Amino acid sequence: MQNDLLLQRIRELSHPLPVEEAPFAAKLKPLPEIKAVFFCVYGTMFVTPEPTGCPLLRIDSAALEEAFHSIDTGITDLSVCVGLIAQRLPEIANRHKNLRTQDGVRVPDIEIRAVWKAMLATLGIKLSNNQLDRLCIEYAIRTEPVWPVDGAVQMLQTLAKRQYKLGIAANAQFYAPLLFDALMEKSLMQLGFQDDLLFWSYQELRQKPDPDYFLRIVDYVWKRGQIAPEEILFVGSQWERDLCEAQNFGMKTALFTRGFVHPVSFAKSHETHEEKLPVHPDLILTNLSQLTEQVLQADVHV
Repeated sequence: MQNDLLLQRIRELSHPLPVEEAPFAAKLKPLPEIKAVFFCVYGTMFVTPEPTGCPLLRIDSAALEEAFHSIDTGITDLSVCVGLIAQRLPEIANRHKNLRTQDGVRVPDIEIRAVWKAMLATLGIKLSNNQLDRLCIEYAIRTEPVWPVDGAVQMLQTLAKRQYKLGIAANAQFYAPLLFDALMEKSLMQLGFQDDLLFWSYQELRQKPDPDYFLRIVDYVWKRGQIAPEEILFVGSQWERDLCEAQNFGMKTALFTRGFVHPVSFAKSHETHEEKLPVHPDLILTNLSQLTEQVLQADVHV
């Protein structure tokens, strides 16, 4: 099956990523009012070298050539092809984003496979859907490696047993859900996530920190289960992108500080002292186990 092959390739291309000490001390307190918890993916569920952006806006030609070599495309002059793609792909990705901006989306995202199809069509190259999925993953894992954050699986399953509603709010592409199966060896449902609380930017075609992205979350969670914004905890690793708008919409916020390989990567999007942040997060987590041990210690009170 195609999914099995994709999971296998993610595992083969991935390896543990070390994490150094984060620049903030923990800031913890019980939050007994919380009923739902939303998590970002990159830098929160998975360690990554640095804050991620659109993977097609800066092209690694060597990784791209390796990705093409890994699948049978029938391309005869691969080096020339890769050179052309490296020149044109960022422009096409930006064009797709600009179309969404013209539709009124403040912070648009792309569907990466649509961008790749448009790019390859300019070169007269047509890949099957399976080949296209494989190409995207081969390139993404080489250029944006990830590894599960320590304690993530146990923390998620404990919160699920305590009846918290678990969701995802992620700037991510179609392969992000596969990272859980491949590297945590459990599906999103087995980890306790609710199937209708998964907000992926590639499906929404808008991304954090777009206010409309957060508005959709709080509106849906209220209509679904009468859970108010102040009863939602939003856990992320980047203040401006992940947490500022969440707090503006009334959610509680937790800044996780051990999701990047080096503190310098974390500091790219943060001041190094909490008092210099534009708004203070309710929590600062230096370990995900702190959520179950010191913040959300009891079953949800219904």
